[in-house]
Amino acid sequence: MNNRSVVIPHEQGDWAMVSVPILLGMLAGIPRWAHVPLFLV
Repeated sequence: MNNRSVVIPHEQGDWAMVSVPILLGMLAGIPRWAHVPLFLV
């Protein structure tokens, strides 16, 4: 049984924990289209 659902953070601080690491990684290197699927996973 493969039950996948989109996880949406309920608290404001959760958005920072989800988005800041990938954004800092993109800023530290060169942003590429390969970052988009990594962010969505």
